[in-house]
Amino acid sequence: MLPPNLLQQIEIEFPCRTQELKSLNALLHVHKFEQVSGGTSSDSVSVRTPSILVYGPSQTGKTSLLKQLLESSDEHNYTYIDCRKCIANRALYEYTIDELHTRDPIVLENGDFNHDSESVESLGAFLSGLQRSLSLPINREKILIFDHITSAHYDDLEGLILSLLKLFTSLSQGQTVIFVTSRYEDILPQIMPTVPFLPYSPDELSLILQETTDVQVDIAGSLIKDSEELRGLWERFCKTFFSAFYDIVGQDIELYRTIAVKLFPKYLQPINDNILSVKNHTQLARSAQTLLVPEPWILAETSLVQTSSSVDKVRVEELSTSARFLLIASFLSSYNPGKTDRTFFSRGKGEKTKRRGGKRAIDKVTRQPQKLLGPKGFSAERMLSIFQAIIPTSFKHTALLDQQIATLHSLKLILKQGASGDLLDDGKWVVNVNLETIIKIARSVQFELNRFLVSD
Repeated sequence: MLPPNLLQQIEIEFPCRTQELKSLNALLHVHKFEQVSGGTSSDSVSVRTPSILVYGPSQTGKTSLLKQLLESSDEHNYTYIDCRKCIANRALYEYTIDELHTRDPIVLENGDFNHDSESVESLGAFLSGLQRSLSLPINREKILIFDHITSAHYDDLEGLILSLLKLFTSLSQGQTVIFVTSRYEDILPQIMPTVPFLPYSPDELSLILQETTDVQVDIAGSLIKDSEELRGLWERFCKTFFSAFYDIVGQDIELYRTIAVKLFPKYLQPINDNILSVKNHTQLARSAQTLLVPEPWILAETSLVQTSSSVDKVRVEELSTSARFLLIASFLSSYNPGKTDRTFFSRGKGEKTKRRGGKRAIDKVTRQPQKLLGPKGFSAERMLSIFQAIIPTSFKHTALLDQQIATLHSLKLILKQGASGDLLDDGKWVVNVNLETIIKIARSVQFELNRFLVSD
């Protein structure tokens, strides 16, 4: 159990989550007892809550708070499993065993995984391997976290969870399994302790936004020497900003921070230009009214939070061939009109060009190139159809495509539109790489991109 001073530090970082923090801290406390045999003590026995359910809507701090609590003390030994990376049951089984052994799978050229762990094809084999792994000294008092476990639609999810609960209840070295999910009803909450994360109230969201510390806030107010005055301006701005954007942004605190940090320098512009002083609060609020009208980029942020792509950190050679062709197919899906698919990717003849007055009809896309409009959302079905059309017939890919899609998504090379974290629903995708990068990837697999990309 963390001491009060460490708990207080976490409370400052996660305001309005005091009760949830105390509940998790109490449930994760390890009780140790000495075994007595024949009047003499032997090895100690560690006892801790064998299973915990943490649930609540997205953007309520479940995973962030849990990780911060575990990382604040050396006594916590945990392994985190993001189930969104493992769409199939077998992928989850093997990935979990590898993480417990701290092994890094090697991705082969054809997209297969090559590692020194045994193939785990069934739930029984997974439970046996998991029990062997947890019996190792390195995994004593291990905390195993399954995050987003309801997002991947595993076969017999209830059976999987019941088996894990039974296994961890039988262990005697203080191990705990934690399920983190937004769907309360899918995790059998009646048979394990639960820690609910309720949605933030408007007052709590406003308070959290005011507590934001960002280097860009300090840079924007660099001409204001008094830090207390700068802090007061930021808090007043946040109150006004939050009231104006609550109906648009809703509960997404990260989106509030993103937009507020971008608008704050404009709010301070009259002060930096010596037009108004820091005391003219009413005039500052009036001058900021134009900032509170949602611009197109703000509306775009509400449907797709643009996180910085990690493509610059990923070398092309680290992606499997299947993943590269999937990324190319995603780019073509985002920047080519859907009606051109038959022309580019059909083995038959394409549609005849319609003519008007003896001249080719001017396509609307030709007048407004998609490259200028930005990437457009596409369905996974369309992307996979293009992938099958462009993949060389001589290349035999044996990797599961859903795993490759999950990999590209985890690297933020393709993004899911909307707030849903479920990779298998009917939502839209959007590519998150630029033309220069996709040209580099196309060259690495000897793919003639220009032949299949609509020109300006």
